[in-house]
Amino acid sequence: MPSKFTVHSTLFLVALFYGANYSIAKIALSEYAPPFGFILLGLIVATGLFWLLGLFKDVEKVEKGFSSNVAFLERQPICFFSFKA
Repeated sequence: MPSKFTVHSTLFLVALFYGANYSIAKIALSEYAPPFGFILLGLIVATGLFWLLGLFKDVEKVEKGFSSNVAFLERQPICFFSFKA
């Protein structure tokens, strides 16, 4: 289990990135890039970071009975609209 310092410093960095995003987006969208380009750039950077993180993380094996649980979830009804009485 990570120490309290590690957890709190990680949460602080997340809050810092989240808070800085507004200021960075405001400057970037008004001067440098259109909205689609800004979102695409964020997607590419996030994909690269997750890919790099995956290189250093150990791969977890999926247990054999997992597919039966997924098949059970696929048969559950999902309703995207509501019925009017």
